[in-house]
Amino acid sequence: MPRVFKSELRIVLAPSGIALLRTHGWLRPHTELLAECELGTAESAAARLDELLNTEACKAQPARIVLADHWARHWMVTPPANAARLVDCEVAAQARFQALYGEPLGEWQMSADWQARAPFLASALPRALLAALIEVCDKHELLLLEIAPQFVASWNRWRSGLRSGHWFGVLQDQWLTLGLSTGRRLAELRSLQVPAEALADPHWLRLTVEREAMRLMQAAPRGVQLCGGVPAAWLRGASEDWTCSQIEAPGEPDEPGEPSPSSGSGPLRLAAAVGWQ
Repeated sequence: MPRVFKSELRIVLAPSGIALLRTHGWLRPHTELLAECELGTAESAAARLDELLNTEACKAQPARIVLADHWARHWMVTPPANAARLVDCEVAAQARFQALYGEPLGEWQMSADWQARAPFLASALPRALLAALIEVCDKHELLLLEIAPQFVASWNRWRSGLRSGHWFGVLQDQWLTLGLSTGRRLAELRSLQVPAEALADPHWLRLTVEREAMRLMQAAPRGVQLCGGVPAAWLRGASEDWTCSQIEAPGEPDEPGEPSPSSGSGPLRLAAAVGWQ
């Protein structure tokens, strides 16, 4: 169980912007939006976050950060048959990363659900981005509890409620990450760029999932449970043997004034996908 304080800052970074939220309470947490801003490039993320923290006087508070999968890399690792130590799994994960992405892991910070007897998920975030964000948090004396990519945060939040025979997916800014699970463990992973025209096609998701299942030599699932800004056309594409459902709780964090233009696919949608509401 993650450590929970009576009040925490929740920082969400999406390619389109940053949202700064505060969550109150333990049993029935209540989340409010403190501030948000647009984000031009990853290089400007730390500076923009510094501005938001200064404006809201957020010094010396516990905080969690979630980053859109736009900046992350995820991959499944099959441990060696003779794996006996953590270092054996680390070497396998590094080798798999280089095989998939054509570069060494040096500029990336890796974390994983280390397993010696079953395939496991590994994820990596850019070291430079992490270092810049940690420096800003240190400047404001924040107690940094967690930095996680969106898929990992969403999977940890929702996996206990996933339906048998369904895949899990996260969609953010036309980037779709699909996970095939067995029980409550991930077995395979696929990341896909979604064409703009596919967002209005009620059949695109099913055809894509069926194609990916064939590549994995797996039976096609009965449907997909999705987090993120799920297109209405995909939700309308349900049939007797196929469903697409949006699994995050409805609603968004309380905020003053008019709804944010970024709430459909930006940081507030990402916050909803990981249950920060």
